[in-house]
Amino acid sequence: MPIPIIFAILAAVAAVTAVIVAIIYYDEVIDWFRNRNSLKESDRDAVGITVKQRLEDGNYNLVQGIFNKREDRLMDARVVKTKAFDEKLENLHRYDDLVIYE
Repeated sequence: MPIPIIFAILAAVAAVTAVIVAIIYYDEVIDWFRNRNSLKESDRDAVGITVKQRLEDGNYNLVQGIFNKREDRLMDARVVKTKAFDEKLENLHRYDDLVIYE
């Protein structure tokens, strides 16, 4: 997925209300995807994504969504503002701000 898509995703979720947590856990991310499994099952072009965005205040936004690859369209999303990630999430985002969950 090209880098401009990351910016499109971030722009698309600008109006989404952020959930604020001290630390976000991998299991919470996976549970959110599981709760939206019907979206993914209804569209073979849908994938789960997370985008890690470092904020000026030292915290992070984790943008999580269901993204249609063919239409470059965000089907559902949330933003979690956090101070830290658990080890699993940190490792997933170690080398790339965008992670795709197929």
